[in-house]
Amino acid sequence: MNPGNQQQIRRMFSSSGAAMAAKKHDAGASAPAADGEGAAAKEGEAAAKEGEGETKDGESEGDALVKEKLAKIDELELKVTELTEKNADLTSKLRLSYADFENLRKRNVTDVENAKSYAISKFAGTLVEVADNMQRATETLTGTKEAPKKFEGIEGEGAKAVEKYLAKAENAELKSVYEGVTITEASLLKAFKGAGIEKMGEQEILNKKFDPNFHEAMFQMDSDQPKDTVVHVMQNGWKIKDRMLRAARVGTSKGPAKK
Repeated sequence: MNPGNQQQIRRMFSSSGAAMAAKKHDAGASAPAADGEGAAAKEGEAAAKEGEGETKDGESEGDALVKEKLAKIDELELKVTELTEKNADLTSKLRLSYADFENLRKRNVTDVENAKSYAISKFAGTLVEVADNMQRATETLTGTKEAPKKFEGIEGEGAKAVEKYLAKAENAELKSVYEGVTITEASLLKAFKGAGIEKMGEQEILNKKFDPNFHEAMFQMDSDQPKDTVVHVMQNGWKIKDRMLRAARVGTSKGPAKK
């Protein structure tokens, strides 16, 4: 408790005790004289002494009362301090528990989302091999991968050249097989897209800086491209949403030859 407050309480109770004693003294001093002036004087002196004693007794009682009240106030203040510290400790523990709960809840939400989004990753990894084989089949049927001599003399490039080549009467059976494979491949790619699976084609890979997050370097070769530039694609890469399902297998440049 503040010492100034203690002094104020002491003065308050002391003045109360002194006032009580003074009232008794006045009552005794004003008593009527019975045996004359001498007796009245003696009685006055006796009353004064009695008043002084009562004042001292009053002050003593006031001090005791003050001490008792101060002791109770100190006890209450101690309890308030203890309860305040306990409350602060419990509040801190509650905040930590809430933070742990929120972190656990967020992790669970993330785990559930990942389970929904990437549960098919292993299965999709096997299916992309089928898509690769479909692509190889169309390239083999048409010879577009290596641009063979069969396309010499045919106007147009790429798909147009293939279309004209397959339009020849002697290639009717080859055309049927080719169309069946391309339709199957298109259906498979459409199903992949619905599941968030996409192919990284050569246009997304060639002439790009080698990135281990997307590429798997299989060899290096001489090239005019800057060092570590992707200059050859052995196998396309595949992504499932924002993750790599399979990195593209590539060849990189050794860098321009030194002169």
